[in-house]
Amino acid sequence: MVKDIQEKDDQMEQLQTTDSVVESDQEARAPEREVPKEEKVFSQSEVNRIVHKRLAEERSKAEALFAQRECALARKELRLEAADALRRRKLPVALAELLDYEDRERCAASLDSVEADFQAAVREGIHRALRGLEPPKDSAGRRDPGATVRGAMGLR
Repeated sequence: MVKDIQEKDDQMEQLQTTDSVVESDQEARAPEREVPKEEKVFSQSEVNRIVHKRLAEERSKAEALFAQRECALARKELRLEAADALRRRKLPVALAELLDYEDRERCAASLDSVEADFQAAVREGIHRALRGLEPPKDSAGRRDPGATVRGAMGLR
């Protein structure tokens, strides 16, 4: 960023020296032309003020771009760390899309919340799947866990 500012200063100096060379060259070739009286001439302090104002504008634009890129990089880093944490917790990495990457604390809190919700959903799914698998009952209406095995072997 400092290099850019120095390069712009160098470019401004080169433009000023080039302008003065071109003006003196044009005056030498065309002495019959008159310089219009309404042409604005800037003092050195005015030029310095204009240049400093433009440099400040460019500097603020560069700083804003830098902050934006830094934020994007921090989010990428948090996303990678979250994917690693999901792997360590033996959770699907696709859950990383549900996390909040605003800052580290919010990311950790959302990771804990997603893990708890996922585990609860898994438990509920297992419970639903096993709910219909009650052991068969014998002729008296009592549960008979061995009836399935006997039935598979052709025994009664």
